[in-house]
Amino acid sequence: MAKTSREQLYTITKGIKRKYMNLAKKGDINARKKKTELYKIIASKLGLTSERTLWSGSHAEYLESWFLSFQADIEEALRNSTITPSESTLTEEEATNYKEIIRALEKRVKELTIENNELRSLTIDRFERIK
Repeated sequence: MAKTSREQLYTITKGIKRKYMNLAKKGDINARKKKTELYKIIASKLGLTSERTLWSGSHAEYLESWFLSFQADIEEALRNSTITPSESTLTEEEATNYKEIIRALEKRVKELTIENNELRSLTIDRFERIK
C-alpha cells in the first residue's frame, strides 16, 4: 500500500460514498454494499491487484471507520428516501429480472428504430422521383 497516498485513498472513498449515497437517496436498495465488495472497488480504483492489502495495510484503520460511517449514512439515506425499503415489494432477484427485461426492450427499440429509418429512406427513394 506504499504506492498509494492517503490523499488518493480519501479521494476514492469520497467518490464511492457519493455514488452510493445518490443511489440510496433515490431509494435503490442496491446501495447497500458489503465490506468485501467495497474493498474490491477501492482496490481496483487504486490499481491494486488484490484487496487483501486494504484489510491489513497502513490504511486499515481509516477504511474500517470509513466503512462504518458509510453503512450508517446509507441506511439513513434509505430511510429518508422517497421509496423506503419497507415499501418496496421487489426482491433483488425480481429487480434483476426487471432490469434484464428493460435492457432487452431498449435493445429492441434501437433495432426497430434502425429498421424504421431504413424503410423510411427506401420509401422516400421510391416515391421521391417523378417520371
